[in-house]
Amino acid sequence: MTKRLIAAMSLMLLMLEVPVALAGEGQSARRAFSFHKGQTVYVSAFSRGRTGYDPYYPNNSVGYICNNELGHEGKLREEFEKLQYFKIVNKVSEAEFVFLVHVQFNAAEGFSLSTDKYNQWKDKSDKEKVDIDMLREDSYRGAMVGPFKIPTTAKLCSQLARKFHTEVAH
Repeated sequence: MTKRLIAAMSLMLLMLEVPVALAGEGQSARRAFSFHKGQTVYVSAFSRGRTGYDPYYPNNSVGYICNNELGHEGKLREEFEKLQYFKIVNKVSEAEFVFLVHVQFNAAEGFSLSTDKYNQWKDKSDKEKVDIDMLREDSYRGAMVGPFKIPTTAKLCSQLARKFHTEVAH
């Protein structure tokens, strides 16, 4: 009887440890990436807009469209260059990671992604609704600023770049 009880308890403990071990594998792969001075980064920015509802076609659902935010992207590149921690590159293929920024009205959120995750996101972004939660899950490190009463591109970008650099440099 005691042997069966011990065997059953061992099996239960083993079953409890397996999900914990599996959950740790995905997180450890993400945490294995470390930031250091001189790394190459590709900077990109986007916003989401809703496609309008047409009362003449009520069966069409309201969708989302991703817009490139070139003004924010340019300002972020300037801020990254001023801080001189990462080296900005012009091609995703040359980058060690991508800093992708979601701009929304008076706030912004940045995600540091692997180039593979960025390419997967980019392929989907034109066809599907962008899942911000998945970006957060796939991100090595993120930063968020806002909401601001008077949001300017310069203010959003400079504060987001500084906040991200402060978090990864220390």
